[in-house]
Amino acid sequence: MLRFRQACLTCVVALAVSAGVPASAQEATPDGAGTDYTTFNLDELTGMDVVYGAASYDQKITDAPASVTVITADEIQAHGYRTLADVLASVRGFNISYDRSYDYVGVRGFSRPGDYNTRVLLLHDGHPGNDIVYGTAAAGPEMTVDLAIVKRIEIIRGPGSVLYGAGAFFAVINLVTYDGDELGDAEVTAEYGSRQRLGGQAAWGGTVGSGGSLLLAGSAFRDEGDDLYWPEYDDPATNNGVFENGDREVARHAYAKYVRPGLQATAGWVRRDKRIPTGDWGMIFNDTGAVVSDERVALDLSGDRRLSADASLRGRLSYDDYTCRGDYPYDVAEEGQPLQRAVQHDEAHGIWWSGELQASLRRGSHRFVAGADFRRSTTARQTSVVVDPFESLLDIDGTMDNAGVYVQDEWTLGQPASLYLGLRGDSYRSFGGNLTPRCGLVTRPDRRTTAKILYGEAFRAPNAYELFYSDGISQKPNPGLEPECVRTWEAVIERELSDRLRVGVCLYDNRITGLVDQIVDPDDGMIVFRNVADAYTRGVEIDVDARLMPGLRGRFSLSAQRGEEESSETPLTNAPARLVKLNLTTPRQGAALAGALEVQHVSRRGTLAGAWAPAYTVVNLDATWWTPVRGLQFDLAIDNALDERYADPGAAHQVQDVLAREGRRLTGRLGWHW
Repeated sequence: MLRFRQACLTCVVALAVSAGVPASAQEATPDGAGTDYTTFNLDELTGMDVVYGAASYDQKITDAPASVTVITADEIQAHGYRTLADVLASVRGFNISYDRSYDYVGVRGFSRPGDYNTRVLLLHDGHPGNDIVYGTAAAGPEMTVDLAIVKRIEIIRGPGSVLYGAGAFFAVINLVTYDGDELGDAEVTAEYGSRQRLGGQAAWGGTVGSGGSLLLAGSAFRDEGDDLYWPEYDDPATNNGVFENGDREVARHAYAKYVRPGLQATAGWVRRDKRIPTGDWGMIFNDTGAVVSDERVALDLSGDRRLSADASLRGRLSYDDYTCRGDYPYDVAEEGQPLQRAVQHDEAHGIWWSGELQASLRRGSHRFVAGADFRRSTTARQTSVVVDPFESLLDIDGTMDNAGVYVQDEWTLGQPASLYLGLRGDSYRSFGGNLTPRCGLVTRPDRRTTAKILYGEAFRAPNAYELFYSDGISQKPNPGLEPECVRTWEAVIERELSDRLRVGVCLYDNRITGLVDQIVDPDDGMIVFRNVADAYTRGVEIDVDARLMPGLRGRFSLSAQRGEEESSETPLTNAPARLVKLNLTTPRQGAALAGALEVQHVSRRGTLAGAWAPAYTVVNLDATWWTPVRGLQFDLAIDNALDERYADPGAAHQVQDVLAREGRRLTGRLGWHW
């Protein structure tokens, strides 16, 4: 504890010193620096004060019918965030787990081991990012969009199914990228770091034609990773528990965005290959052939048309292609013969079209939003084969079609209050229909105070993997799965204590019915997904946002939360009771040197074996230097600066009850903007 306090004091002093360093010359000012947000003036919308995804139109965060956090590009750059998981780990009420294959998002005390982020909806530039096979909201390097081109991230807590349908269960996360004319230049970045991490990113943006803009971006990185030690495999037959270069990872991204008045087109591609170093599913330990690969293609065309001063129409058509491949080596034992190595090759391939038509209308004190959307799969195929000798274990193509209609009314009850009412109906080929309501009252007792009372429901449809996957060896299907539902009450009070200090308090209660969970069937020892129980999570969150001086910003949050299975009152696994977050960034505009400090504390979490993953505190540091050479800057990030040893709970398909996380990592980045 003493070491932690001393380190924090040192970090704060260093940041304060860097805040006072003057720019050496005009050339040292970073090109394209963001707006200097210094006050909470409610009459002026800024990048961090506006949200679109809460009601499907731009509005102040304080007016939105949800508890919202917005992270801007300035914060992303200041802290050196590489992935969406890095961002969410710093945000109130969120915690991240990592099983050395994927990042998993926990929201308000709920994060089930083995769940592929199916209870969070991810949008990028309006495009739904969850795939059709696993329902995954990708939060790591396998996400389609590179954070380097993201202008802001809207984190909207609570049920969002009324506007977005299935998957918007606990939260909606909306990534908004730069338009080409907003980027306005070219930039190239190279990075090198611990574990032989090597990467680069390039982007260009500008105007094209009459009133149009174009953004082009690409990135790639390679990480050789560590030799990982797992005590569960500490035996000479399994290399004494050491998986050599176990964390090797390679990822590539490409993204294009064209915008002109009334029209937007985006195209994204990502390919990520990751070695599996944990011996999942009974694989041969320390076999470098254990690899999982994700590849996504996302195309989106959207347009809007103003019909009158009070009415508008918006439409969107999207195409998605997602492939996940996994190679799982294992030993085959035959009587009288030595063990033989075989490889199980799994592949999931989804292709689907989706679209939406939405109308917006103002009439007196009412603002209506109504729309219809659909998703049509051309394939949702899952295959599993054994290679050499060939044996087919699974070959199934499940149709995952659905359609929905919705309506929402924002009713202004005089100047100090607004009432939100919403209703959605969905039809799914897999399980039938579903009706989802939403309501909320947003009031402003005085100029500096906002109070919200919110109620909403959401549902999550079982995905193709949960319904149909079976390899006949370790997992079996359950086509009779029903959707799970959540009912949420929430009370929010936000108070501006001054022009530079905002405090918020939020209380919530989530009731989950028909919870879909991954269990081991005691009758045959196979993994299966079932509607196992009802559960609840409830808690309180305190959030402080301070802009202490021009460009110096601090965020602090405290979350106290509890989740239990309702019938047995058993605490949910991987559910921390407390989260404490601190973020501090020094001025970046007009400075030659800037810094950022981040502290994350996560309390202990229960594991599947009934034990505990201990509490931990992680400190991250970042420093940026704008060199005398115009447009050239250097960034040094130190993640887990105190080299904290901590671990996350494992899932049912892993031998490890807890999985150790990464130690200290240093990354240097050199960027040039022109």
